[in-house]
Amino acid sequence: KKKPNKRYVVGCNSQQGVETMSGDGTTQGSVKSNNTVGISSRFSMTNSIKSSINYTKSETEMEKSNTFTGDINGSYLLLGNKKIPFFNWNASWTGIEKIKFISSLFRTVTINHAYSGNRKTQMQTVTRDNDDKTSEQVYVPVNESFSSGFKPLIGITFNWKNGMSSKFSWNNSESVNDNLKLNSSTMSTEEIISFTSNYTTRGGFRLPIPFLNRRKVNNNLTARLTFSSNAYATYNTNPKGEYVLYAENKQWSFKPEITYNISSKISGGMHFEIGKTSDKKLGDREIKDFGISIDIQIAGQ
Repeated sequence: KKKPNKRYVVGCNSQQGVETMSGDGTTQGSVKSNNTVGISSRFSMTNSIKSSINYTKSETEMEKSNTFTGDINGSYLLLGNKKIPFFNWNASWTGIEKIKFISSLFRTVTINHAYSGNRKTQMQTVTRDNDDKTSEQVYVPVNESFSSGFKPLIGITFNWKNGMSSKFSWNNSESVNDNLKLNSSTMSTEEIISFTSNYTTRGGFRLPIPFLNRRKVNNNLTARLTFSSNAYATYNTNPKGEYVLYAENKQWSFKPEITYNISSKISGGMHFEIGKTSDKKLGDREIKDFGISIDIQIAGQ
C-alpha cells in the first residue's frame, strides 16, 4: 500500500499524505494519494514588457483490492516528435503606441503571446505474461496524452485615435493521444486566425414634424467587421506507425455588419457574409448570407 510521506515519517507533518476511504462493509477500502509540486515566477524585462512562467507536476494514485490506478500530469513542451518537461509562459508588450510612426494613428497598442502545454499519463495495474509461463501484476502506463498550444501565438489589440477598436489573434495548437495498449496514436492540429474591428458613434436628430421639432431623438450606430480563418486536421497512425490524414476542415469568412439603435425600444441592423468551407469528406461549400433586421418593442397597457 501507499507509504506515508517523508515529512510524516521524520515527524515534521501530522498528516500521513494518504487518504483512506472505508467501504460499506461489503467491499475493501481504498487508499488514495496526491502529490503536487509547482513553481511560478513573474518578471519585467522593461516597464513595458512583462512576462511570467509556471511549471506544475502532479501525481495521483489509488489502490483498491490490490489494484492500482493513477494519473501523472505535468507541464510539457511539444516540438515535433520531441516531448520535454518545460515551463508554460506568457508575455505582454504595452506602450507600443509611443513609437513615432504608430503614435499618429493609435491611442494604445498591446501585443500578447502565451504558451501552454501538458502531458497526462494514465497508469494501471495489468497482468503481464512472462516467458516461463508465469504471470505477474505490474503497474504501467496505459495511455499518454499531450497538449500544446500557443494561445495566442501573437495577439494584438489596437485602440485607434478615431475611436475604433481592433483585435488580431493567431492561435496554434496540437494534441497527441497515445494508446499504449493498442499501440496506436491520434494527433489533432488546429489553427485559428481572427480579426475584429468595431466603431460606435452616438448622435441625434430633431423630428421634422410640427409641434415635435423640439424633441431630439438620440441614436447609436455600431459598425463591426469580422474576418476569421480556421483549419482543423486529425491524423491516425497506420500499422507502420506513420501518421495518416483522417479528417480535415478549413473555413474562412468575411462579415461586415451594422446595428442601429434609435431608442431602447427601436433597433435594427444589416449584415452580409461571404466565405468558404472545405472538408475532406464533405467537399467544398460556399458561404453567402445577407440579412436585415428590425426590432420594435410594443408595450401593452
